[in-house]
Amino acid sequence: MLIRNLYSLFCGSELQDGRSDCAPDVIEEKEHIVIIPEKFKDDIQKLQDYCGVELRSGLCIEIELSELLEILPRERRRKDSYDKLVRFLADEMKITLTIKSRNYDNKKKTN
Repeated sequence: MLIRNLYSLFCGSELQDGRSDCAPDVIEEKEHIVIIPEKFKDDIQKLQDYCGVELRSGLCIEIELSELLEILPRERRRKDSYDKLVRFLADEMKITLTIKSRNYDNKKKTN
């Protein structure tokens, strides 16, 4: 307090409270904006309609291959035909899409 009074007497101005170059205690996170490629737009919209909720980060979707083929038909009716979609959802949107396949799961158990 004494230093502030002396400073104001000699300089004619007051000292600022605290430092102006300090960062705030809380760091606000910027919203993660995902740009969805054209090839996934229809798939994501249909998946969103099927789930009944907006797809958001942290969501886990577990679905049978037969159900997924009805929602998102593919020429190749195998689990690996959805690998790019699964990878995009995981990497960019932080959504876990787990596709269950009876044939694939049975092969794993026998090996």
